[in-house]
Amino acid sequence: MNIHRLVQHPKPRQRMRLLIVMTIVLCVMIYVPAFALTRYESNGVTIVAAIIDGNLIDGSYKVVADKSVYAKMIDQAAGTFFEAESDKMMVIIGSVSGPMGAIKSAELCGLVKLTYTTCDPKTSLKTVTTATADSATYDGVVQKAYLVGNVKIVNTNPALYTEPAVMTGDKATIDLKSTPSPAFRLESSPGLSRIELTPKKEATAPK
Repeated sequence: MNIHRLVQHPKPRQRMRLLIVMTIVLCVMIYVPAFALTRYESNGVTIVAAIIDGNLIDGSYKVVADKSVYAKMIDQAAGTFFEAESDKMMVIIGSVSGPMGAIKSAELCGLVKLTYTTCDPKTSLKTVTTATADSATYDGVVQKAYLVGNVKIVNTNPALYTEPAVMTGDKATIDLKSTPSPAFRLESSPGLSRIELTPKKEATAPK
C-alpha cells in the first residue's frame, strides 16, 4: 500500500483561497488603530462606548464616542458628579476653571440624558438635576449646558422644594456656575415652557 497516496493535498484553487483567507485574517489582526478603544479614562473623566476614537488637537484631547455612550466625571474638590448618556458624543478634554474643569466642551446627540449632582458645603444637602433632550452641547469656558428638542429637566433640591421641580420646553440653558445648585432658562417656540414646583415653606419661629 502506498501511504503517500492516502494523504490528500489541497488543490491549487483551494490553496489560493486558503492563502487569501489567512492574509485577510493577518491584516485584520495587525491593523488595529492605536486610538480605537471601548473605554477612555483621564483627568477624572470616564467614557464608555461601543466605538471610541481619540486624537490630540491643539494641546487638548478629542474623544469621539459612538453607540450607547456613557460618560461620567467626578470632581472631588468641588463635590460634583456628572453623568451623560447619548447615542453619540464628542468631548474635548482639557483644562478650564469650574466644577467640570477637565471638559472644555462636549456635543451630544440622540436620546441625551444628563445628570448633575452638587452638594451644598454648608448644609451637606445634595441637589440632583436630570435633563433629557434630543441634543445638547456644553461650553466649559462659560460652564453652561445648552439643550435642544423635547427638553425635560427635573431638579431635586430639598433646600428649595418639597417635591422635585419639573421643567419642560423646546430649549434650555443650564448654568452650572450658579451655586449651590444650577440655574435654568427655558424657551419654547411657538408653544409655552412649563414649570411645576412646590416651594419649601420657611419655618416660622414660635411666638
